[in-house]
Amino acid sequence: MSTKVIVIGAGWFGLAAAKTYLQVERNVDLTILESGETIGGTWSRERVYPNLLAQQRYGRYEYSDRNIEIEGGNRNAFVPALKIHAYMNEYAEEFGVKERIRFKTAVTRVVRNEDGKRWDVWINDDSELMTCDRLIVATGLTSKPILPRIPSEDFTGRIFHSRDLGTQYDYITSPAVKNVTVYGGGKSAIDAIYSCVTNGKHVNWVVRKGGGGVPPLLTGVANGKVLDDFATSRFGSKLHPSLHTNDWWHWALHSGKNFLGQWLHWKYWGRATSSMQTNVEYTKSENMSKLTPNIVDHGAYWINVGPAVLTQPDIVDWIHCGCQITVHRNTIENLEGDRVHLDDGSSHRADAVIYATGYDVIQPAFSLEEGANLGLPTPVKQCPPEIAAKWDRLEAIGDKEVVERFPRLGKPPPHKKLPVSCTPYRLWRDMVPLPLLSGEKPDRSLVFVGTVKSYSTSIMSEAMALWTVAWMSGRIHPGKSLAEMEHEVAVSNAFARRRYLNLGHKFTYQFYEFLPIVDNLLREIGVKSQRKPDAITDLFEPYVPEDYRGMVEEFKKTHGISNGEEIKKEK
Repeated sequence: MSTKVIVIGAGWFGLAAAKTYLQVERNVDLTILESGETIGGTWSRERVYPNLLAQQRYGRYEYSDRNIEIEGGNRNAFVPALKIHAYMNEYAEEFGVKERIRFKTAVTRVVRNEDGKRWDVWINDDSELMTCDRLIVATGLTSKPILPRIPSEDFTGRIFHSRDLGTQYDYITSPAVKNVTVYGGGKSAIDAIYSCVTNGKHVNWVVRKGGGGVPPLLTGVANGKVLDDFATSRFGSKLHPSLHTNDWWHWALHSGKNFLGQWLHWKYWGRATSSMQTNVEYTKSENMSKLTPNIVDHGAYWINVGPAVLTQPDIVDWIHCGCQITVHRNTIENLEGDRVHLDDGSSHRADAVIYATGYDVIQPAFSLEEGANLGLPTPVKQCPPEIAAKWDRLEAIGDKEVVERFPRLGKPPPHKKLPVSCTPYRLWRDMVPLPLLSGEKPDRSLVFVGTVKSYSTSIMSEAMALWTVAWMSGRIHPGKSLAEMEHEVAVSNAFARRRYLNLGHKFTYQFYEFLPIVDNLLREIGVKSQRKPDAITDLFEPYVPEDYRGMVEEFKKTHGISNGEEIKKEK
C-alpha cells in the first residue's frame, strides 16, 4: 500500500516539497491542499498585480531545474510577480504536481489520528476528513494577515490588507479613488504606494513611531555591483556571523580574537552603511527624512527591520518630491466618514485605506496546546508554564554561548525592544517538531517547511524539500540525543535574537547565513554542497538556483534509488 502524503500549501515551498517527493518516490499517494484559487501562495494570481516585482532578479528566483524566461534581455532586472505566477503554474504542470492540487480547500484543523501514527486533516470547516501517513505543512509566513484594531465602523471608503491588493487593484486604480492611505512601513507598503502614485493617486503614508521603524531602503546596487551577487556568494556570507561555520574567516572576523580582522570588518560595515544612506539621501527632503531607519550606526549590519529593496527605484524621487506621497510618523486613531484621524490630532481624506501591517505566524490549524507542544509559535500569555520555563532556561544557556562565540552580538546598538507576543518556532533543522524525536525511534510523520526568512527562498526551499523527503523516507538519522537537539534549537533562536534584534524574536530569521545552512542540510543527506567547478569560483561567484540543478538525481544515486522513478512528463 502506497504512503499517503498531504502537503498543505501550494506556494513556493509547497511546490518544491511535492515535486521533490514525487521525484524520489514515484508511487507515493500525494495531495496538495490549497486554500486559494490558484497556485503560488504569495505569488498566486489573486495576490499579484501590475508593477509588482520580486526583490530578486532573473536567475535568482526560480527552481533549479527550470529557468524563468528573461523579458527584454536584462538578466539583472527584477522579476515581475505576474511572470512568477505563470512560471509556478507551468512548473507544476510540467512536473505532474498541478493535477494533485485541491484548490479552495482550507485546512481548519489538524489532530493526531487515534492510531498515534497518522494525522487527521479536517478541511472546509470540518466538513471533510482526510487522513495521511506523512504531513508536510508549507503554509509559509504570509498566509494570515494582521489587521490592526482601529475603529472604522463609520468609514465610507474601503479598507483592506495589502495581501488583497491583487483583487482590489481595479478598484484602487479606478477614477473613483483619488486619495489612499497606506499604513505600515515594509516592502508591501512601498509596493502598494508605487501602484497608487503611478495611477495618479495621492498617498498618505503612515508609519508608526512606536514600532520597529522603517526598513533600510536599498536600491539593490552598491558601488556599481548588484547586491544579490555579493550577498549570495560564499565570500559575502563570510562577512556575516554564522552558527554553521567555524573556519579561518570566523576566527578573523567574528571571534573577537583578531583585532585587525575585527577592525577591518567593522570598517567595511561602516562604509556599507554610509553607501546605503547616500543612495536614497535621507536628509535631502523632509519627507524622506521621516523614513530614516531607527538604527543608524552600522545599520547595514544590524537587521532590526526587514530590508526593503526598491524594485522601482523611481519611488525615491516621488518621496523626495512630496507631491503625491506625504509621509506621516504617526499612529492611526480612527477612521470616520472619509477621514483618517492620527494621534497628533490631524486628519486627512481617504477613499481607501491599505493595511500593510504584516502577517501572523501562528499556525491556526493546530490547537494552542498542540502547537506549543510541537514547538510552533504560541501567544506568550497562553504558553503552558512548564514549556515556557523549560525554554527560558535552554535559551538563556544558548544566549550565553552565542555571545561567547560572537562577542559583537553581545553589544547591539541602542534600539527600541518591541514587546514579544509569540514564542518562536522551535523545530529541529527548522523543520521537525522535537517531541517527535523523543521516542526510541523518531516519528517521521510531520514536517514544517517555509518557516524561515532567508535571502534565497529558491535555494532554501529546494534544500529543505530534499532534506524533508530524505527524513520522511528514513534515509537519514538524527545521530544525537534529544537534549542535544533541543540545545541546537535553543542556540539557533538565541542567535537569531542577537543577530536580528526585534526580527529575530518574531521570525526564524536566517537571512544572510542561508548558504552555510543549505550546505549543512545537503551534507546530511549525502549531496555535494560546493556546487562550483573550483575553489576560487566557489568562494567569489554568487550562488544561484541553477547551481543546484541535478541534486535530486545525485541524492537518488547516493541512496540507490532507481532512476526509473523520474516523473517529468514527456512533451
